[in-house]
Amino acid sequence: TCQHALAYANDRTQGRSPKQRGGSECTISDHFDVRRMLLSMRARTDALRALALYCAGQLDIARRAESDAERQAAQACADVLIPIVKSFSTDQAVDIASMGVQVHGGMGYVEETGAAQLLRDARIAPIYEGTNGIQALDLAGRKLQRDGGAALSALIDDVHKTAEALRGEASLASMGSALAAGADDLRAAMALVLEQGSDPEHGPDAVQAYATPLLNLAGHVLCAWQMGIAALHAQQAVDGGSDEPFYRTKLCSAEFAIHQWLPVGRAQRAVVEAGWQCFSQFDSAAH
Repeated sequence: TCQHALAYANDRTQGRSPKQRGGSECTISDHFDVRRMLLSMRARTDALRALALYCAGQLDIARRAESDAERQAAQACADVLIPIVKSFSTDQAVDIASMGVQVHGGMGYVEETGAAQLLRDARIAPIYEGTNGIQALDLAGRKLQRDGGAALSALIDDVHKTAEALRGEASLASMGSALAAGADDLRAAMALVLEQGSDPEHGPDAVQAYATPLLNLAGHVLCAWQMGIAALHAQQAVDGGSDEPFYRTKLCSAEFAIHQWLPVGRAQRAVVEAGWQCFSQFDSAAH
């Protein structure tokens, strides 16, 4: 989807660049609103892949590590990550494919371009292995409640370690601060869900109401974390003298993920803190 949209954007000529950048006739990839969409698609895809691979790595450790403690810790981590990877990745895939159609403009509806087919193909993914709401309930209802949030809390600790490492690099310090703030939001939302989810009377309703916002917040924070790790490696390569475009592009993707995309997810803390009274008052049978 990303390559498909990029190829079209680099080929489709429309308008002129701003006078400050030459004012000449240009392709739509030279317009910053289109660049925003292209970078959003790329950064999110990079982040989602990285989180899925990290989860797969934890499953390998859970099977192959020498000590019981290592295997148990890795399995607990993977158990928390699996519903996030399944649900968040597929929701984002639909939005990324939809953005690919948007890059094409009206041509996105023309079957020959293939953009609409990619969106149709992606749309089934949030339904395949139990709808994504079920995955969110698995996270907030089963995984979080059974260990009191210990496994997710350990992941949040790892996010803070990466944020601290980013703060240690002058060019990446602002990413570190933003990532730490996102981790704090996730910890606060988790604590609220644990508290209200354990209520003997209203706990099940609270978990149902909070599950999807909590998972979305976790997905944004953990994906931003993976891009923070990528930024550290890319900056190390650049500082070492590498002029490979790959590293510069990775730094752009990381900056977008942490400064442009993570704030969208952080808003989910406010959603959780707003409560769920409107759901109990809503009469679904009323017209």
